[in-house]
Amino acid sequence: MRRQKVAINAIAGLLLQLVMIVYGFVFPRLVISEYGSSTNGLLQSISQFLSYISLLDAGVSAVIRAKLYKPLSQNDTKGVQLIVNAAKKFYKKIAVTFLIYIAFVAIILPFTYGKYFDKLFTASLIIIIALSTFAEYFFGISYTVLLEADQRKYISYCIQIISVVLNIIASVVLIRTGVSIHIVKLVTAFLFVLRPVALSVYCNHKYHFDKTLTETCEIENKWSGLGHHIAYFLHSHTDVVLLTFVKGPLIVSVYSVYNMIVSAIRQVIFYLSGGVEAAFGNMIAKKESDSLYKGLKIYELLIYSLTTVFYTTAALSIFKFVEIYTRGVEDTNYYIPTAAIVLIIAEALYCIRRPYEAIVMAAGKLKETMNGAFAEAGINVIISIILVWKLGILGVALGTLVAMLFRTIQYANFVSKEIVDREIGVFVKNLVVYICMALFIYYIGDFLVFKCNTYIQWALWAFCIFLIASSIVFVGDYLFFHKESTELLSMVTSLFVKKKKQN
Repeated sequence: MRRQKVAINAIAGLLLQLVMIVYGFVFPRLVISEYGSSTNGLLQSISQFLSYISLLDAGVSAVIRAKLYKPLSQNDTKGVQLIVNAAKKFYKKIAVTFLIYIAFVAIILPFTYGKYFDKLFTASLIIIIALSTFAEYFFGISYTVLLEADQRKYISYCIQIISVVLNIIASVVLIRTGVSIHIVKLVTAFLFVLRPVALSVYCNHKYHFDKTLTETCEIENKWSGLGHHIAYFLHSHTDVVLLTFVKGPLIVSVYSVYNMIVSAIRQVIFYLSGGVEAAFGNMIAKKESDSLYKGLKIYELLIYSLTTVFYTTAALSIFKFVEIYTRGVEDTNYYIPTAAIVLIIAEALYCIRRPYEAIVMAAGKLKETMNGAFAEAGINVIISIILVWKLGILGVALGTLVAMLFRTIQYANFVSKEIVDREIGVFVKNLVVYICMALFIYYIGDFLVFKCNTYIQWALWAFCIFLIASSIVFVGDYLFFHKESTELLSMVTSLFVKKKKQN
């Protein structure tokens, strides 16, 4: 059952990410072509500043998720509702605080962009974009955490797919008809508000919650996830904020195009392995040590393989894509090869650490690893601040890369010593083998010359590189990790065989 839920979550997550990729590529390109790179940079900056409210979450979502594993495994409906009630109370406080924060940003940010846009233009846009975030915290985020803990995140994914598809259609129609960016964002914000409302209706029906039960429970160690949350937040937002203040909206627009690509790849990899943390949490709750050890080895193989294939493909094809994507845009230079490669390596490291992070979260070991999280955040911020002035995008990318490397090693070491009891040499072997594979793929792919003047031509070229990378990784997995690769293949095959028999 756990295996089937992981597969369903992975498929639904992948479909969502494909839709998100389409939205992520279509919307910024339309904005750049119709409103200019400065407006695109403004939108990216607003989104980043508004997302700072998630700092108030303080990592409590991970703590709540870990707390839900036990009552869910015991079918304790009342226990689950008590935790969800506590979560709803906490998140509603964040939503109310967010209203104050919106007012603050709407006053401060317009002055930063004062020489590019009218202050009222910027302030009103901030308020409109903030609507969907407010609704998420007030109505839906507690249910999102519940569904993830119960390995039913595919429900959340499906609802989100519908809202994103509607947003794509609305954005294309509205922008092409020449309406203002305010109207576009107002309509899309309304469509995104429907998602948390739908989640609330579904969860109350699915889990048969007692509407008269208003009690809550104490969430112990709820601040233990603070360091992890801050580290994740700074990884996701430091670069844009620093570039906003130091370099301006044009550079932010350039960064956002590359970050859009590498982030989309990261999400594809995470969604392909969706639900694994919840599966680990279930194993730990039931004290299935052998299953946990075996599951980690297979999950490592999957993540390392996917990361190597996707990010080497990106490294070889990203510049041609950006060239096609920004064709006709002449208000700034979008070609930044060194910075792009550093961003790709940093995101690859972020993906590689995912198995160890999932184990830590599932085991509820947030307090024990919090110091490493704070150290990661400090490294990222300090190096980025020092280098951004002279190196711009490359500077913030280097800050992220060094922080990612430190944290990945720290996570792997902790898991090996404290949770699964194995030598750190296993991690070192994995890293060395896949780095060698990546370099070999890049060396082979660098010799390929293919004419790319259209998206179709680029897609064919990228697909050829993807096939080459996949073949090399498949052979490498078979040679160096024969047992794990055989088990993973058997697991995937069994899912389809069972599905076929059921049909």
